[in-house]
Amino acid sequence: MQFHQSHRLIILTLVLAAFPLSANAHEFWIEPSSYAAKDGERIGIALRVGEHFKGKPVERKSDRIERFAALRFNDKAAQGETKIGGKDGDEPAGQFTPQKPGLYSGIYDSNHSQIELECKKFERYLKEKGLDAIIERRRQRNESDQAAREIYSRCAKSLIVATSNANDKKPARDRAVGMPLEIVAQFDPCAGKTPGVMTFQVLYDGKPLQNVQVTALSQTNKQPAQKTRSDKNGMVTFRVGDGGPWLVECTHMRPTPERDNADYESYWASLTFAFPRGN
Repeated sequence: MQFHQSHRLIILTLVLAAFPLSANAHEFWIEPSSYAAKDGERIGIALRVGEHFKGKPVERKSDRIERFAALRFNDKAAQGETKIGGKDGDEPAGQFTPQKPGLYSGIYDSNHSQIELECKKFERYLKEKGLDAIIERRRQRNESDQAAREIYSRCAKSLIVATSNANDKKPARDRAVGMPLEIVAQFDPCAGKTPGVMTFQVLYDGKPLQNVQVTALSQTNKQPAQKTRSDKNGMVTFRVGDGGPWLVECTHMRPTPERDNADYESYWASLTFAFPRGN
């Protein structure tokens, strides 16, 4: 890939509670103060890490940020990118104010961090994230009982609808924003109603990613997480059920034989958004 070849590699001795890459395979996502902004409303862009769409705050750390911005979409194209500013230690990690009605995407792309996991934790993590190809590779190389060194980065997005009045819901759709791994919604969050199903496309290096496990979780519905794998076009479809906030996430990993400091490289993608409740 070309995205991170020139990036500064951040080597961290991690306590698993800080950015957990544990056997429980925690998620990382953006949680805005509102998914439906009113005219001139300032939106807090909080970072969260946890499980089952319940998480702890992640403070802003400048040396972790590769890209932290907001983009506005309409029915035809993206209309500019605004950096989300702030200072280290901020919670929420950033804020922005939509300047016009429309669909906005808050994006957070981190640089690399490094972690080493002992064999059992690493194998459980691979199984939880559906990384079957890596499990098989380790088996074939007689490495299943060995620890693994991994470099990873976060690729989080959140969709926010800004309106000037209750009827101002112009057609718009999510678009690829150029992160290494990303999930792109194929429906219109501005429609003001909850569809029966929701479809997404997973892109890796800008191209459809096949056979990656994608998980969808509702923050308000107690139903189990839905899991499926992407088809040859990177597409996945889930049932919606209730309205309210949703989290869709996936992880892609590849071996890194060219590196001396890591066995594997992974990207963690997430997308958050909300449907109106009661529809």
